[in-house]
Order: sequence, then structure tokens, then C-alpha cells
Amino acid sequence: MLGDRKQLPENFAHAVVRLAATEPDAEVRCQMVSTARRLPARQALPIVAALIRRDADADDPFIPLLCWFTLESFCDTDRASVLSLFTTAPNASPPLKGEKAEVRGEDAKDSRFLWNSALARQHILPRLMRRFATQATRADLLVCAQLLNAAPADEHRKLLLAAFEEAFKGRALPLLPGELDLALARSGHHSLPLRIRRGEAAAVEQGLALLADAEARREDRLACVRVFGEVHQSSAIPVLVSLARNGADLELRKAALASLSRYDDASIGEEIASAYAKLPSALQPAAQSLLTSRARWGLAFLHLIESGHVKSAGVSADAVARLRKHNDASVVALTAKLFPKPAPTALRADTRRAMEKIQAALKAGTGDPYSGEPLFTDRCASCHQLFHKGGRIGPNLTPYQRDDLSTLLPGILDPGAEIREGFANHLIETKDGRALSGFLADQDAHIVVLRGFDGQDISLRRDEIVELKPAGLSLMPEGLLDGLSDQQLRDFFAYLRIPQPISR
Repeated sequence: MLGDRKQLPENFAHAVVRLAATEPDAEVRCQMVSTARRLPARQALPIVAALIRRDADADDPFIPLLCWFTLESFCDTDRASVLSLFTTAPNASPPLKGEKAEVRGEDAKDSRFLWNSALARQHILPRLMRRFATQATRADLLVCAQLLNAAPADEHRKLLLAAFEEAFKGRALPLLPGELDLALARSGHHSLPLRIRRGEAAAVEQGLALLADAEARREDRLACVRVFGEVHQSSAIPVLVSLARNGADLELRKAALASLSRYDDASIGEEIASAYAKLPSALQPAAQSLLTSRARWGLAFLHLIESGHVKSAGVSADAVARLRKHNDASVVALTAKLFPKPAPTALRADTRRAMEKIQAALKAGTGDPYSGEPLFTDRCASCHQLFHKGGRIGPNLTPYQRDDLSTLLPGILDPGAEIREGFANHLIETKDGRALSGFLADQDAHIVVLRGFDGQDISLRRDEIVELKPAGLSLMPEGLLDGLSDQQLRDFFAYLRIPQPISR
């Protein structure tokens, strides 16, 4: 109630700071930080600092984010006060009347008590660095330099640099102030992807050599593949094409195909189209995403379908939607010929008939989840997780209501009828002529991250986008249960509906 006044009596404010360090009730601590959000910085920030230092709250579902929301609200209006939490010695709260002055040992030290807090490392410091880096004004970038310089140990600098790089995914680095350049150099962790983003010629050359080195660490090669898809380096085209066509690692090849969509070069479409029929089936969705992203590449892909080298049944619905999105008359006409739009129907009567057939099969016997696991892996796990196994394209099925067939079956048999929030397919048209689709994996004021049916993320600056709109289309294909015998259906659903992971 005192928070309604937007300022606390000074003695009361100091008492709240003391209580924040010892209060055992999480709901009370939530109220403390919620009230702090309404106070001036000089009263709010000491409360937040006292709560941040409580390691036990690092895994709380609310308190860490409430602390961040309060802290972030002062990043513009009281930037120096926010920064001082991590760069200067904390001020001990003065005692109340009749109370003996006492300063705890950890408070008497410098600000390292906040740097070493689990809550700060997991939730506050990365967000703080990303927040200022994303703004990217000179003043904000100078704050990034101050944070790096104030970091008390190497582990903290690594944490900040990872957050700094995250802020620039999908865009090139701006011209950095000299102070930040120096802080990055002193950190000793000026990574190769970060240097490539800055356009350093030596870093670009080193990155391309790394891509071509089959003996190099997979994680390092993946990072370089992705960064060449976010910054334009035409010298990367032949290396990425070679990796996409001939690489041994499937994930690297998928990432290379996604990165190639950045480059408007006719040779890319020709190379990938000519190799398409020989690509592993697991790689073809990524190749479809690439070939249908630009009109002239799409035309080469359509000619493959027209000639019979590629079966139209194997082309995903979202790839067809991208082809229809292009303004090229030849692409539109050939797409209409090869993929005529079905006549609209009022209700999917076939869905109800299929549901009744499956329910009858399930009632006729019992299934074996061990036999059902490979069926799920083959048909669903590329997109969906179940008990930490599987892809991240569609919703995680673990917390889903999997024991209720009345809600489960319609979603499998007619996936477009109801699309779960956050997984709606979106179409994006870019200024350089690309048509992209997928669901919005992440977005902020500057960047949109699109995750396609191939599981690859494409980062786009908002100023690159001409149009972004829902496609009204599910990424999940129909016919997932086609071809299964009654016993296989029982096995499949026995695995899908298990309440806990099976062990072998």
C-alpha cells in the first residue's frame, strides 16, 4: 500500500532492504520487488540488489524476471545507478533508531557479491549486456565497455561476451567506440564470429578455412556457418555450397543451406537444384526452403518437378506457399499448374472417419511402447520433443494432454484445423526478393528470427522486411499415420501416451 505513494518513508525503505536479505516467504519477496518497480531508483535498486544476491531464488519462476523488469525500467532514466550496482561498493543501509550499526562482511567488500550471485549470472548480467548492446548507441556501447572492465573474473567476461554476441545475431556490428574495442581486446575472448561480424579480413579468411576443415570442432564450424548467413560475405558462397552439397555432417549441411539464402546469386540455385535428387531425404526440406526462397531458384526447382526428377508429393505445403508468394509470372503459373489449389470444403468429414477407425483399432488390443518409439522417431521426432528427445520445430509434447484422444487425434489428422499459439506459420517477404516462411522463434525491435520446417533459424533485420503476415498454414504435414497397421497404431499411441520416459 505504501508503494501506491510511489515513494517509501526512508526508514521503511531501509527496513525493506534489510528484510529482503532474510525474508523466508517467496510471495512476500515477489511483492517487495513488484513494489520496487514503482519507486525511485535510489529506493528500488537496493531492494533489487538484496534480492539478487539470494542464490536460492535463481530457480524461482517469478522472482528473477521481476528483478530484471525492475532493473531494466531504470536503464534509460537512471543508467548510472543501475551500472553502479556492478561497478562500485554497495552502500550499507543506515540503521534504524535504536539499532546497532552492522555491516556484513560480504557487504564490506566490493560489488563482486552481485557478480557471483547465481541469480545475477543466470538472469541479470546476460540480459543487461544484451539490452545495452541491442540499443547500439554510443552511450549504450560505452556501458558494455564499463561492464566488461568491471567484470571481476574471466568467467564473468565470457558470460558478458556471449550475451554481446547474442545481441548482434542477424546483423553486422556497428562502429564500436574505442573504449569498447579496448575492453574487448583486454577480455581475451574476442571470438572469431564476433570478428567476422566486424568485417575483419583476416577473420573472414580464417572462418572460411575453418568451414573447409573437416577435422575442426563441429561447434566452431556451425558458429561460422551461421555467422556467414547473417553478414554478407560473397567469398563464403563457394565454401557454403560445397559444404551443403558434399559435407559429411547433416546439421552443418542444413545450416549451410539456411545461410545461403542470404546471398542473391544465380549459381546457388543452379548448384543446389542439380544436387537435389541425390541429397539425403533428411536434408531435402532444408534444400526446399532455400530453393523456394528466391524466384529464379524456385523456377529451377519447379522445372525439376515438371520433368519428374522430383516428386510433387514430396514438396512441403509451406514450400508451395512460398512459391505462390513470388511476383514472378513464370513461377506463379508453373506453381498453379503443378500444385493446383484444392476446392474449399466446409468440414473435414474424413477426419472424423479416420478418428473412429483409429479409436476402434486402439480398443481392439494393446500396444507396446518399445515398438512404438521407432515409429514416433521416424514420423514425429524431427519436429517434436518428447521427454527431451526430438526436434524443436513444433511444440514440446511432454506437457501436452496426450492421454485424451479427443484432443490428440484431430491435431494429428488435421493439423491445420487448430494451430497452437506461437507455432503459426508466417510468410515474410524481404527487400532483396526472398520469400521465407516458418514460425517466429524470436523477435525484438530490431530482429526477427524465423524457424523453418527444416529446423534452421534465419535472422532478419526488421528494415529488411517488406511484409510479415500469418500464413494460416500448419508446418505439420498431413498423413503422418498413413501406412500404419492396426498393431503399429497401437504401438505408436502406447509410446506417445506414456506418462514417463521408457528405459531399455
